[in-house]
Amino acid sequence: MAWQIKPFSHRCHLLEKTFEEGDTYVSFLVVDSENELQRYDVSAEKEEAFEPAGEVICRWTQVYKEPPEKDDSAKRQRETAEELFLMLFEGGDAGDEDSSEENEVPVLKKFLGLLLERKRVLRPRGKSSDGQYRLMEHRGTKTIYPVPAGDLDRDELMQISDRLNDLIIQSK
Repeated sequence: MAWQIKPFSHRCHLLEKTFEEGDTYVSFLVVDSENELQRYDVSAEKEEAFEPAGEVICRWTQVYKEPPEKDDSAKRQRETAEELFLMLFEGGDAGDEDSSEENEVPVLKKFLGLLLERKRVLRPRGKSSDGQYRLMEHRGTKTIYPVPAGDLDRDELMQISDRLNDLIIQSK
């Protein structure tokens, strides 16, 4: 028999009141009359008043802690990378300041193209007729972008490392 334990309910079963930071509560696992596993979370102050409908298999006491805030830093990084990639193709701010930065643009396009392909934001759609570019389709807009072909080598990564650090710091 496979039983599934329900997740913590964040509220007292008897009081129908949401637990707050620091509240003590007692959780009960109960097998009901239909041989189903039920979980009940009860405020410690109401534990004596709780009368389970079935056999208590186990119980435990804990102190309630607010759930951690959802970490969306990975999503922000992906969006920042996507914005930069699109900006590079639209002729935006990136790489317009001097000739050394213009030399970085193809390497940045290649790097971000690989990163966004891995994150499934871009999909490969073949190569250009001369084979120098990978044609990548943006999932959201269905636009095809020519991304420089080939793998990134150490020299290329070193060439753009300072620029990437600047971009990461700016996005925080």
